[in-house]
Amino acid sequence: MSLSGNVAMAILRVIQPGKGSFADIDKSKKKAEKENAAFVFSVPKSRTAKFSLLQDTEKPCLIIDPKKRSDTDKAILYIYGGVTNNWKTQRSMAVNYAAATGTQVWYPVYPAITEVSITETVDYLVQIYRRMTEQFAPEKIILSGISMGGFFALQIINSINQRQLDIPMPGLLLAHSPGGTPDTEEDWALMRAYEKRDPMFSEADLRVVEEIIPHDGPIPGWLLYPA
Repeated sequence: MSLSGNVAMAILRVIQPGKGSFADIDKSKKKAEKENAAFVFSVPKSRTAKFSLLQDTEKPCLIIDPKKRSDTDKAILYIYGGVTNNWKTQRSMAVNYAAATGTQVWYPVYPAITEVSITETVDYLVQIYRRMTEQFAPEKIILSGISMGGFFALQIINSINQRQLDIPMPGLLLAHSPGGTPDTEEDWALMRAYEKRDPMFSEADLRVVEEIIPHDGPIPGWLLYPA
């Protein structure tokens, strides 16, 4: 690995919450409940962007317009990461997207998957994307997300295909380090082989994903493994 790569890995090991920190199911659920309660939504203020709300949605969706909007034909749907309602922590990235591209950014505050079924979360995001296609040509839409947000960006595409929905595909998909869990036992074995090199998560962390996500029965495989 390069010097810069080693430095980056060292920084991650310092700032990450601790491998195995998610493996305690009860502790993880209580932490998620606390974070979900803390991130109460309110329309923010900014000197570099204009915020408004998409109307007639079950959950808030921020519309972020840069101060100088140079491209009115394109739009970005940006989905933040994490398994809780931590919309505040990545709002600045959405604002930077708007400022750097001169385009409008849609920033949905989606139902946290530690509060509702993953199906409900995906359904909400699909509906937000559908609304975008009614205002912008689909080939002018950029679908983007980071970590679990990247996972959900993939799930929008996956849902359209799996459910054969009459919704056009976006012009571009940018999934930044999309989250997810191994699918097959071969994948789990591969993760174990590289676990010492992974600064973020252990096998035990990922094994509890289905346990901390509310669901009434088995979660369809395509909802957990979009790739």
